[in-house]
Amino acid sequence: SGKDQFVSRAVRQQQGPVSVRASVLGDDESQSYFGAGLADQGIQAVWLSVENDSDAILYYLPVTTDPNYFSPPEAAQLLHVWWSGDANAAIDTVLARDAMPDIIPPHQTAAGFVFTHREGGLKFLNASFVESRQQFDFRFVLPLGGRTYAVQKVDFSGLYPPGAIEAVDLAGLRARLETLPCCAVNKVDSRSGDPLNIVVVGSGADAIFPFITRGWRLDEPFDLHSTYRTVRAFPVRHGVSDRAGQPAVRLRPHTGRLFPKGARQDQPA
Repeated sequence: SGKDQFVSRAVRQQQGPVSVRASVLGDDESQSYFGAGLADQGIQAVWLSVENDSDAILYYLPVTTDPNYFSPPEAAQLLHVWWSGDANAAIDTVLARDAMPDIIPPHQTAAGFVFTHREGGLKFLNASFVESRQQFDFRFVLPLGGRTYAVQKVDFSGLYPPGAIEAVDLAGLRARLETLPCCAVNKVDSRSGDPLNIVVVGSGADAIFPFITRGWRLDEPFDLHSTYRTVRAFPVRHGVSDRAGQPAVRLRPHTGRLFPKGARQDQPA
């Protein structure tokens, strides 16, 4: 089944009495383990193992991992084939049996799968758990195999020259924001372009997670594969689309000829 492979590469984090291990199955791994093409239906299986070393019951909140996650019956229904009732029954059994439990009893470990929407490049994974008086929020950034996404090509350590970053208080931040230009311009600063109407305050992956939890996704590299998936999503309402059949909002580094404060639009101002 290949379970040892994705379990062995799981990333572990701990907060107090709660520890979580997380791993994302690749398309081939999902096909091998579940006996069905999850990727063809836009589904990506995330394996979690949660150790609750507290004296309280711990509750897992799957909506924090994917607001539109697939329950096991929903995922199974998408994977059914018309020509084999036995195969469908087997899929129903394995998805229900191996789903991540919602409840982790005191001093016990629970493990299973959450069926999320398929992504590539990097998986920004959030998993939250609550007990009677406390909530534990875990954030993972897990690399995925396959094609390289634009965000993976960015050298974040070299985005800003030495001395360009300065510490400011809230009042100082507001003052600096007021000095920013209203719009991007062309390379020779003779025409205005898109308005600069959003400021992201955060560091590293912490600045990305608020977008991810609200349905934004890393944009796929533009090629024949991504074009096919996008076109296919509209008539059949799966793949890169959400539950309502609308395409997910994408985080795409723009490479057009717009220059905020002299930098290309896909570079920091």
